[in-house]
Amino acid sequence: MTGEPWTLGGPAAPVVSNAAPVAPAAPVVGPAEPVVGPAEPVVDTADPVVAVAEPVVDTADPVVAVADPMVAVAESVAVEPVAAEPVAAEPVVAEPVVVSVAGAVVTADRAPPMRTRHRWGWRFLWDAVVVYSVYQLYELVRAKVAGSSSAAFHNAQHIVALERALHLYWEHGVQQHLLAHTRVLQFWDIYYGSIHFGVPVVVLIVLYHRWPQRYRQWRNVLGWTVGIALVSFALYPLMPPRLMPSSYGFVDTAARLGGLGPLDRGSLKDVENLYAAMPSLHIGWSTWSAFALVPVLRRWWAKGLLVTYPFLTLVAVVVTANHWILDAVGGLVALWLGHLASGTWDARRNRSTAQPTSAG
Repeated sequence: MTGEPWTLGGPAAPVVSNAAPVAPAAPVVGPAEPVVGPAEPVVDTADPVVAVAEPVVDTADPVVAVADPMVAVAESVAVEPVAAEPVAAEPVVAEPVVVSVAGAVVTADRAPPMRTRHRWGWRFLWDAVVVYSVYQLYELVRAKVAGSSSAAFHNAQHIVALERALHLYWEHGVQQHLLAHTRVLQFWDIYYGSIHFGVPVVVLIVLYHRWPQRYRQWRNVLGWTVGIALVSFALYPLMPPRLMPSSYGFVDTAARLGGLGPLDRGSLKDVENLYAAMPSLHIGWSTWSAFALVPVLRRWWAKGLLVTYPFLTLVAVVVTANHWILDAVGGLVALWLGHLASGTWDARRNRSTAQPTSAG
């Protein structure tokens, strides 16, 4: 039995039997199939990768989808002001529009300033009656507040002393240079008695017709200036140079030379209040005329005439010996105070009228 393995046939069987285990190559091949098999899953896994990539693409769609809501929101935001017609329409409705002849539309901030004009009619007549009545009241009060001659002379002495201290005592020297020129002095007498009244009336009429808002403002300034002057006339009577004693050397040119025919408005006719010299309303009114009208005039010659008007008036009041130089300064102060008082009054009135509106 021990020799059976050594038989030729016998050993072959073991060899064959040993070769049979080599057959497990099939399992090796078999596992190769699983390897190939896993390769398919690898390919399959590639498919999931693609599948994952597709979701990435799909996630891009949500991004677009998210953008779409944002666009929708933007559209809703853009649409809301349009929907809020009252809010968006108010500035447009409130903004006036000026259309030119060519059809161009110009907004209010670019449109040229437009002037409103008053037509002649009952309103103009009413304003004329009121202004004239105020002037007559001024003349009446001016006559009632006349001071005594002694007080007026005493105050005049103080004015002369002050002007000498300030080196402004020029009235006597200027008049002495012109006493030999009768026609020149007669011209200044006429100027003093007529231009003083005519120019302010013309200024009021022009302002009323072409610049109504400015008319109301400067009419009030004139009224306040006159009121302040009346207070000064009552508190500070002042003798003018023409009424000073002869030792001062002044000449009443209107009384001695007069004017020219019917234009003569000599000082002897001014008997309501001979001592209403401080302030000089000739200077106050002439300067008022310049300030009221010069800023709105276009022609250079008209501006020039109104600018020189107060200086010409200063010459007239000095050479005719109707005012001291410090009276002219007083006229400017009265005008400034009148402008200040008018502005304060208007501001207070505007606040009082605005309070009920804000409360409502």
